Amino acid sequence: MPSEADKSNTCQTALLGVCLSKQPATLLKEVEQLCGAPVHARLGTEYNVGGADVSEQGPFIVINPYVLKETKTRQEAAIVHELLHLKLRAKGFGGVKYEPTETRFYNIAGPFLEEMVGLIHAPIEHYIIFPEMRGMGFDPGIEVKHYCSSVLEGKEKEPIDDDQRAVFFFRALLETNDQKLISKLMSFYESKHWNGPMALGKKLAQIVKDSNPRAPDDVANVYASCMNTLLERRARLEFKGWFYFKRGRFEVKVARMWIVPLIQL
Repeated sequence: MPSEADKSNTCQTALLGVCLSKQPATLLKEVEQLCGAPVHARLGTEYNVGGADVSEQGPFIVINPYVLKETKTRQEAAIVHELLHLKLRAKGFGGVKYEPTETRFYNIAGPFLEEMVGLIHAPIEHYIIFPEMRGMGFDPGIEVKHYCSSVLEGKEKEPIDDDQRAVFFFRALLETNDQKLISKLMSFYESKHWNGPMALGKKLAQIVKDSNPRAPDDVANVYASCMNTLLERRARLEFKGWFYFKRGRFEVKVARMWIVPLIQL
C-alpha cells in the first residue's frame, strides 16, 4: 500500500508520458469539456513541429518527438501550445480553405499559399494564445528564438527569397519579446541589404497588433489583410465566410478564402 508521500507524487494527468502540472492539467480538462470528448495525443515526425485538430475519432494534438528529450517545462509548454490551438478550434476558430478563381494560377502558386497558412495564419493565432501561455509561466516564443539564433549563427539556412525573409522577420516580431534578439536580427538583415523584406515584416506584424484579433472573423480578416500586403500586385485574397463540414460527430469549419490573381502565370 502506497505511503502518503507516494500518493502525493502520483501523476493525476499525463499526455505522452508527460505528467502535467496543475494549470496544464486544468487546461486539458477545459478543452475536453469544450470539445465534448477526450483529447488524444500522438507523436509526429521530426519534420512536424506540432499540430492540433479534430478527426472522426475526436480532438487530438501532435507533438514533435524531439520535445520528449527536452526539459519537463519545455515538454509541458509544447503540450499547452497545442491544447490552446485546440481550444480555439473548439471555440469556433477555423483553418483556411483556398477557393481559387483561376485553376492554373493556383496550380502554380498553391504550394506557396499553403505554406503561408503555417507561417502567417498560425502566428496570428499565437498572438491570441501566447499571453495565456505566459500567464502559466511558459515562454511561448522559445522555438522561434531558438530558430532565429540558429540562423544568426549559421546553423540553419537563411530565408531564400524576399517573401520568406519578410515572413521570418514578421514571426520574430510577433512571437518573441526578446528585444536583444530582434536588434541582432535587424543588424543581420541590414548587413544582407534585406531592408525591404524587413520593412514588410514589420508592416505585417503591425497589421496584426493594430487589428488585435479576438474573434474567428477577426483572424480570417487579418490573415487576408496580411496576405494581400505580402502578395501585393500578384494576387488578392477575400474572406468569403465559413465552410462547415462534419468529421464523424464533430463539426469543423474553415475560412473560405477566394484567390483572385492579379498577374498572368
